[in-house]
Amino acid sequence: MEERTMRRWITASIILAMTTGALADTAPSICRLQPDGMPESWRPSEAMTRTLDASPWTDAENVTLRAAVSAGLDGLIALFANNPDAVMVLWDDSIEMLLQVTYSADADPDLSGKARAAAGANLSTLIGSYDGLDPAWAACKEYDALLPLAVFAHRLYEPGDSRTAMITARTNASAQDCGSLDDAITIDYRDLMAEKGVLPGEIEDLFDLALWSIWLTEAAVYPDIRLPAGADRFAPEAMDYLRSLTLGLASNFSEGADGREFELRAQLARQIAYIPSDNQRFPLYVADMPELHRFIRENFYPALQAGSYEIISSFVDTLRQYGCTPANDRQVRDGTRFLLKEFATIRQSWTADGGMGDGDPGTGAFSAWAAIRGLRERIPLTPQDGNYGAIIRSWLPAPASP
Repeated sequence: MEERTMRRWITASIILAMTTGALADTAPSICRLQPDGMPESWRPSEAMTRTLDASPWTDAENVTLRAAVSAGLDGLIALFANNPDAVMVLWDDSIEMLLQVTYSADADPDLSGKARAAAGANLSTLIGSYDGLDPAWAACKEYDALLPLAVFAHRLYEPGDSRTAMITARTNASAQDCGSLDDAITIDYRDLMAEKGVLPGEIEDLFDLALWSIWLTEAAVYPDIRLPAGADRFAPEAMDYLRSLTLGLASNFSEGADGREFELRAQLARQIAYIPSDNQRFPLYVADMPELHRFIRENFYPALQAGSYEIISSFVDTLRQYGCTPANDRQVRDGTRFLLKEFATIRQSWTADGGMGDGDPGTGAFSAWAAIRGLRERIPLTPQDGNYGAIIRSWLPAPASP
């Protein structure tokens, strides 16, 4: 596994990773408020039901939720300001985890502006590491580090910014040095997808499959980023393979929802959801991959009972992208209340100078990201000609009737 790929999965293993009418799949068949209205396989056990708060979601809880997202963002900004090395270690994740605060059509302008400014600062730190190097030449092995920076430069910098031109030229030079998509991709993706319905021995390889699907599609939005031949077919073929998989039930694993095997399946579920939604910026539909929705619904309460903050954050994040909220869906409500309680405990260990938890900046960053991801309000962006959502829906059409 390449050094940067290994770094991704070291950090990824730390974590897995409210409005209604305008979101996709808000029909009653998608969001269920009462346990007796759920399929039996979605419900909590009777014993667990007695431990859950059955009261309606309140406006006061919405205030607490928004404050938690703001606190998570402030924590991340402080961490990166006081731990510059964390930006280099987390690389593009140090940008994405800040930007997710802004992925809502009605996001607070001040909060969004603060998040974009901090994300831009981290991007400039990463791009600055290439200062003094010839932008007309780069090795193939740099491609997976360069491509996300080129995409973020287009998204965060003003048109005509010299930093965008520099990092794009370097990315294109790296792609040219690769010569082919097979050499650019850091996994043997053809063998990986050769047999539909079969999970590989190393599930982590599928995380890379999802990440490359996202980045190649993101890059296709910008004509000056030159992609290897065949890049336009990568995400459709990857999603076709991923849609063939069965993700399983926690009860089928020897350690249940507490075990590493289930954790990896939950991580994979999150990565798959990010392909059609672009890290939850665009609409997500149950029809995109019915198995993904089933996996989350049927494993939700086992994961909640196991007390997995990271997995529940991931599950709530995806259910919200389907259009479910604490007000219209019991699983989202139970999961959100759990996340708020856990995050309040986690924050007690934070310090004003960006110290978090056990002192590992990666651990602290991902715990804050989990709060942002699972708790933030959202209205997905609309797929329009030339954007990521439109590219995805050109080969994965939205259902005619949500």
